[in-house]
Amino acid sequence: MSLLSQTEITEFPGGTTYMYQFYSLFYQATTLKDASALSLPATMLTQYCYGTMFTGCTSLTFAPILPATTLVGNCYRNMFSGCTSLATAPALPATTLVYGCYYYMFYNCTSLTTAPELPAASPVELCYSRMFQNCPNLSKVKTALTSFGDTTLTATNFWLYGVKSSGKFYCASLLGTNETIQRGANYCPNNWNVINTDWEF
Repeated sequence: MSLLSQTEITEFPGGTTYMYQFYSLFYQATTLKDASALSLPATMLTQYCYGTMFTGCTSLTFAPILPATTLVGNCYRNMFSGCTSLATAPALPATTLVYGCYYYMFYNCTSLTTAPELPAASPVELCYSRMFQNCPNLSKVKTALTSFGDTTLTATNFWLYGVKSSGKFYCASLLGTNETIQRGANYCPNNWNVINTDWEF
């Protein structure tokens, strides 16, 4: 069924969209190593559709391509949490964020060294919250954010908690410079070097 449509996730070809499409599909499949050939072609998602899909897949090394550009609430929530062998994250091309879209997505991915490029400029509630928490080898983040948002909305709450003690943080000068950027697990990690870039996502 090609999981499932080239444009949107549907129950069956011609069916209606619904939540939790592939929720926990491979949950704790500890022998699964390569999902790169798995086709997840939809560019329009539904709530929780990929939530917890690969959580606890401790042998997973290669992730599927995630081409979606239209997100919905919690669509990738916990998708790769606990994938301790995953060293390379899939690209995340969406430029508009929604509530909780990447919440806990790579939590405890202890082999991850580089975050996927994050091309969205405007944060929303819980969009990146805890996304890379407990990724102790993560040392590079490149984001198009122009602000960290209202802290009461927790857009980046603990998103970089427990990452490598030194690293590189690429961002626009609107977000901050090495001297002015907000620091800490909710913002740019302490001791990371800020590199301002006009690079286009």
